[in-house]
Amino acid sequence: MKKETAHSRKRLSQALLEEINSALRNELADPKIQFVTVTGVELNKDNSVAHVHWDTFRTEEVETIKVNLEVVTPRLRALLAKKLQMRHTPELRLVYNSQFEDALKIDRLLKENNDDT
Repeated sequence: MKKETAHSRKRLSQALLEEINSALRNELADPKIQFVTVTGVELNKDNSVAHVHWDTFRTEEVETIKVNLEVVTPRLRALLAKKLQMRHTPELRLVYNSQFEDALKIDRLLKENNDDT
């Protein structure tokens, strides 16, 4: 059996990232998840599990969006199998990545700092 290299795992992660974002915008165009962006995909060594890092600028609705994403995950996995022609599509595990929230906190702290000077 051929061993998976780090390079091919990185290519597959990138393909999954692009296809997931595309599917969220097009095939799964659900208003409940329309402001979600996938920021990264990490595969385990045997490509059986993909940790899908996502973010949204609607930080007040993170929990609702997470529930809605979990509902569409099986359909998303089926779309990935078809689009990427994969026999064994990785299990998708959703991980919230708070980039937008962190950026807002940094902006607020910078503004507070500027106001103090």
